[in-house]
Amino acid sequence: MFTGLLVKKIFDITAQQQEQYPDISMTCLPEMGIQPELLQLLRDREIETQLGQVQMNCEACKFRLAAVAGDSHSHHHHDHHDHHHHSHDHGHSHEAVDPYADPQQYHQRIWQTP
Repeated sequence: MFTGLLVKKIFDITAQQQEQYPDISMTCLPEMGIQPELLQLLRDREIETQLGQVQMNCEACKFRLAAVAGDSHSHHHHDHHDHHHHSHDHGHSHEAVDPYADPQQYHQRIWQTP
């Protein structure tokens, strides 16, 4: 996939590291070159994105989930006591918030996720 100077740099750094750490076995594989399967995979992801049908595992990514939850309204109380409250409603509703409406704010939130 990567060609030219980047591959040469990787090979050079690996050779330097091998000299510095001779007890560790290091191997550089040849360039992948252009792989039709990789190009097809990229094209498939592009089409999914254009059609709004992205089904990748990033849908469950902790960073995305935290950013989506960043605008939520939490009513957790720290007064843990021994009796049970029967009302499970907190008395008001919330409008759906688009977490992607402000991309800059979204990216700021995801980088705050532990």
